[in-house]
Amino acid sequence: MDKQTTAKLTLLLSGLGARITDEFTYLEEIRGTFTSGTRHTAFFLRPDGDSLRMRTGAAEQLLPLEDFPQAVLEEASRQDAMRLEYVARGEILLLEAGAGKATLKTLPAGARSSDLLQSGAAMASAGTGRTRNPIGQAGQQENHLAGGLLPGRDYLVKPGQADRLLREIGIMAENGKIRNDRIRKYNQIDHFVELLVPLLESLSRERRELFIVDCACGKSYLSFVLNHYLREGMKRHARFLGLDINEEVVKSSRDTADRLGYRNMAFHCGDLRELLVEESGPVDRVPDLVISLHACDVATDFALAFGMRNRARAIVSVPCCQHELVNRIRTQGPMAEVLRYGPLKARLSDVLTDTLRCLRLEASGYEVSCVEWVSPLETPKNLMIRAERKGEPDPGKLAVYRALAAQFNAELTLANEMLGFD
Repeated sequence: MDKQTTAKLTLLLSGLGARITDEFTYLEEIRGTFTSGTRHTAFFLRPDGDSLRMRTGAAEQLLPLEDFPQAVLEEASRQDAMRLEYVARGEILLLEAGAGKATLKTLPAGARSSDLLQSGAAMASAGTGRTRNPIGQAGQQENHLAGGLLPGRDYLVKPGQADRLLREIGIMAENGKIRNDRIRKYNQIDHFVELLVPLLESLSRERRELFIVDCACGKSYLSFVLNHYLREGMKRHARFLGLDINEEVVKSSRDTADRLGYRNMAFHCGDLRELLVEESGPVDRVPDLVISLHACDVATDFALAFGMRNRARAIVSVPCCQHELVNRIRTQGPMAEVLRYGPLKARLSDVLTDTLRCLRLEASGYEVSCVEWVSPLETPKNLMIRAERKGEPDPGKLAVYRALAAQFNAELTLANEMLGFD
């Protein structure tokens, strides 16, 4: 490779190296070919811990991230030409060098060259004993038409673009169609993400990378879908932490993240009531966003309290199964008549529980809204509480909360979880 090409390639590899360092958790692989005369030598790099494992032909080495540009340049300078694909989640860059030129461009979605795909897969198989299934597979997919979806809705997490994710979380069948028994779940999750977009854009203005905590995460469907859309749809960086007290579902979420290559996600088995921000702990910085989808009964209180105690910038929760107050509430005067009728008492208990939760969030300095996030025909548990921290604790709102709780003998678990934090 002549000096002019080498000089241009040096600059491009330096920029690519900075990008790798900046976006390492999103990197899938780097693969390409060196060409000398009629001889083509395949090379392949993939993340290995905090480093890159590079395989060139039969040779293999482990590289610190900062050594990537020089290692590739040294080999390329001895060749006539080089072609390299940088494959990250939602992005493919093509670098070509030779004959006095060196260029770097973004490939259209799905435009993966078949020869590099095959060589990369072969090297991955040789290096690890298994064949890597590239995330997305966009170049190999048919343009599936998903059936049974809401007519006219522009889905954010679309079949044809997020097929591997949707299959992994059990929403899509192998034929590329949304499973009939999962359409409701798919609609709920996609609309949840849609309602979060304005908040995510607001939070991203002040952060290079968002830290999102999913409380009582279960199998983490919401986090996986949100992770996909933040990166592929919004082009934002994010780190996710899923928290649950059930070791089995935590392991399931870890396995799913591993199969998807979502290295920006971690999962921790622990009690929400005991986790506070600490440098060496799982919650190592103030969360930008705390989410909780259908955490049952008082688990929603644990999630809200977790967010408030850790001064999360925003909290979004869809409560479920508000049973705590139904056998406890009582009051005097005409309102006592409502409590005589079982179904009405249960509905009042639900409304009172979430009203008190909203007031308690406002008392901690959050600006709160409460909306229906899907039709009640989809699920009766369709209220979404959105809270964004705007100021300091408000003693006046705390007094209103206490007065309402006292009127109905309706003190929540949330109150006990917040003792000493205002």
